[in-house]
Amino acid sequence: MPKPPPRALALAIALLVPLLISGKRKEASIIGFHLESEESEPLKKTSRVIIGGDTFRVRKAPEFSQADITGYYPFLSKDGTSYGAAFRLGEQATKKLHDLSENAVGRKLLTVVNTDTVAYVVIDGRVDDNYVICWQGLTKDHLAAFEMAGFEKIQPQGESPASSPTADNRNDDFLPIPGSSQ
Repeated sequence: MPKPPPRALALAIALLVPLLISGKRKEASIIGFHLESEESEPLKKTSRVIIGGDTFRVRKAPEFSQADITGYYPFLSKDGTSYGAAFRLGEQATKKLHDLSENAVGRKLLTVVNTDTVAYVVIDGRVDDNYVICWQGLTKDHLAAFEMAGFEKIQPQGESPASSPTADNRNDDFLPIPGSSQ
């Protein structure tokens, strides 16, 4: 097979490179909050999840992801062996949280970090603040990943996110992480 002339090869590369780099690449998200699906949702848009012996289906697309989080407050969970965190949402995600919490009462909202399904909360009413809570199941590695991703570490102000109605197992004690400056 004859070699293409150098000019033709250079022209082909010059035309192909912009096409190759212009394709939108999905930004990887280290954290996502996935809503339990309804029976009527197509199976191709859901995934089966098992947590603590319970099996249910959740939406593949997260309701909230890393891009929606403007800060987080980590704390030692009540079990004393894992961590939880309150994740502060941006303005658009907060509006979505208000609507979702009003319309998805009784459904689960799962916290997924990388590919680890960490925990879930049961939505029991409208959420009026801008926090999504993961009460337990986070590890030091998860917290380090949040820090590496540039998540702003915040302190709770005013009403505690612990009073959020998104959890069926309220935790009123925000305990600092051992060895942290908080």
